[in-house]
Amino acid sequence: IEYYGNPAWMAIEALRSVAVPETDNAISISAAFYANLAAEHIARQIPGITTSVKSKSPLKKNQELKNIILRESPWLAEAMEENDNISKLAELLNETEMANRMRNAEDKLRKLQNEDGSWSWFEGMSGSVHITTVVVEHIAEAEHLTGKESTMHSAMLKAMEWLDTEEMRRYEEMKKDKSLANNLSERTLHYLYVSSLVKRELTANVKTMQNDYLNKAEKIVGELTIYGRANIACVLGAHGRNEKATDFVKSLREYTVFKPELGRYYDTRKAHYSWCDYRMPTHLTAMKAMRQQNNIFADTQDYINNMTLWVIQQKRSQSWDNPINTIGAINELLTDGRISNEKATLPSFVINGNKTVKMEETANNLGYAKAVIKDNEDVNLGELKTLQITS
Repeated sequence: IEYYGNPAWMAIEALRSVAVPETDNAISISAAFYANLAAEHIARQIPGITTSVKSKSPLKKNQELKNIILRESPWLAEAMEENDNISKLAELLNETEMANRMRNAEDKLRKLQNEDGSWSWFEGMSGSVHITTVVVEHIAEAEHLTGKESTMHSAMLKAMEWLDTEEMRRYEEMKKDKSLANNLSERTLHYLYVSSLVKRELTANVKTMQNDYLNKAEKIVGELTIYGRANIACVLGAHGRNEKATDFVKSLREYTVFKPELGRYYDTRKAHYSWCDYRMPTHLTAMKAMRQQNNIFADTQDYINNMTLWVIQQKRSQSWDNPINTIGAINELLTDGRISNEKATLPSFVINGNKTVKMEETANNLGYAKAVIKDNEDVNLGELKTLQITS
């Protein structure tokens, strides 16, 4: 039985999958930039975490276990893989390695940024609105997480100026074409949200454009997907238009379903394919929108906790499957000051209502604990019915 009392552990395990990009494209590199800044932040927030990670290795800690798995070959590959993963986690949190990876990601991002401020997907390609918006979002969210400007801050501001110009060009075209007058694309909504993350002085023209967009967003009615509702709610909330944002969040809450083993999630045709994949972007954007309106709904944290469970379950089944989803999920796990150096108090664990399980902590600051239940000696596993966890 394994227990994780701090979401930082799940975030760390996921960070290592994007900390070293597999290809030199702008999205993967900006994800790596975020991952290493986040890892550095976690290491500072939880002193001694590197030692805790190293101590988690079952092969280092338990020689008897090592001898058993060497004899029982079916388990050897899994144990060796876990040992390798733990070594990679320790490497992720190594101060020198973090600094090197950060410098490498920064150098590559600067190389991919064009003179006009835009980012290209790969070197030699033209600037892309989508790629630039994602890169800016990764940098801005990393700065929000750490609470300070990053080494890429000025590059991010230059990119936002380019995005303002590109969106203004689109806005002027919309004003000339009446058929597009009330059209708010996902690109525009994404721009508005990212713009809210990057604090800067806006020109009068950009302010007018953004206010016009927000007025249109408040008036949108009709059949919207869950992703569309979440996007609009997020944008309105980020720009202080909370009354209408609350209406959209109320709708987002009503469409969720809850199952104890899966958490709270969307199981409706209205949560169809979004720009990235089936459910993850929709789910994460809805969580963001709900968090913005947490002062309106008293049970917001219950919703967020249960939706976080679904996010974690997706990691178990598909590892969040791409850099954008991984960074989005990690950002949700680490938000709201959930990283703490306070030692987590373990709950009690009871099997079949009467057998107390003694959990052994092996990563002190993370509230990580593990127990091995032996068949017959502790409990007949064939009769295992319940595992109760109580605080």
